[in-house]
Amino acid sequence: MAIPVSIYQAVLDNMHNTFAYHIVVRYSFTRKILFTDKLYFSTTRRNTMNNISAIIFALVLLTAQAAAAGIDYNYINSNDFIKVLEKNKPVHVVDIQKKNNYLQKHFANSVATNAYPVKTAQEKNRIKDILSTLQANSDPVVIVGPRGTRASQKAYAYLLEQGVAPQRLAILEKGTRGWPAPQMLLNTSGQ
Repeated sequence: MAIPVSIYQAVLDNMHNTFAYHIVVRYSFTRKILFTDKLYFSTTRRNTMNNISAIIFALVLLTAQAAAAGIDYNYINSNDFIKVLEKNKPVHVVDIQKKNNYLQKHFANSVATNAYPVKTAQEKNRIKDILSTLQANSDPVVIVGPRGTRASQKAYAYLLEQGVAPQRLAILEKGTRGWPAPQMLLNTSGQ
């Protein structure tokens, strides 16, 4: 997503040493929003208003970045996923966690891909290895990651690219770290 330089300049001119200044600078050079240790907040009314404006601007940038990706991710919350598991509904549970994390926390009958963080071709190929299983039927596919954020979204996007229908795909919100029923997770690590 390209943001006109004039917008950057307007923000930089009006918000020196503020939260948005650093976000905009980081966004313009890395094309990602990064939070750094250089966050400046002031107690004066003018700077506080600038900080509030900066936060709003940053949220607009985040929204614009998500819209630019063009993918509307489907999520399943833990309560709904518990119902699916308890009723033994047919579902493919694709776990992208690293091997050690998978061994410590995973769902029964989940497929370990160890594809986290789904950045390299090798990691994507680990998901591709299970593609024939996913395409063998029309059962829903739930992607499970450590937190249900970027890596899960990358796995979701990759499965879309490979032809899995979007109505079949969902990401488990908050992943295994945010799972509210730890007794439902298996630990096969021996620890």
